[in-house]
Amino acid sequence: IEPAELAEKLPAFMSALTKKQLKVLVMTSSINQVDKAGLAEKQLRAAAAAGIKKYRLNYLKYDLSKPLKPQIANFTAQLRDLAELNKELGIQGIYQNHRGKNNVGAPVWDIVGMLEEINIPELGIAFDFAHATVEGANAWQINFLRALPHIGAVYFKDYKVSGKKWQACPLGQGMVDPNAGKLVSKMLPKDIPISLHIEYMKGNDQKQLIAAMKNDLTTLHKWL
Repeated sequence: IEPAELAEKLPAFMSALTKKQLKVLVMTSSINQVDKAGLAEKQLRAAAAAGIKKYRLNYLKYDLSKPLKPQIANFTAQLRDLAELNKELGIQGIYQNHRGKNNVGAPVWDIVGMLEEINIPELGIAFDFAHATVEGANAWQINFLRALPHIGAVYFKDYKVSGKKWQACPLGQGMVDPNAGKLVSKMLPKDIPISLHIEYMKGNDQKQLIAAMKNDLTTLHKWL
């Protein structure tokens, strides 16, 4: 659903899911600030009214040609404003740590610092074990523990190394440590959303996609 059409189209979408005994645990969005045009507020009001409790923010980007400290201060203020809106509407934003040389949250410590003065019911982290592993193969557990008080959801997928490139692969066949699942079960609330991403499938073969989802889900259950 396009952002400008969310308020109009979301109720019908939610109704269709309800008929299939499905629900939205996390809504992916293009929101990362309270914009002057009010589109973010309009979308979040519609989401909250539809019963959605969490939404994933759009990514923030550093300008690597400029000093980072002022940018971090600006992003922190931006997230605080968004957290205030979330509090008013009763919805939680979550920011995913994503690999990339200029992605806010890639090293994890930066987004944790930005959220230090923000209450987790308003704004937290969607901790992605794969991206944490890509950016810190031997430090993912340290980063998880540092982020722990702010985690509002966890994402599972896997990557393997091919030369100098990271390639998506079935869960359990790459670099992501199965112990990540044990930490989730041991240290996070039982009702926290767990999102499984199938990013290695190409094409539109639905049977193959469903088979891949089932296989990865079986692996994830073993990890947990």
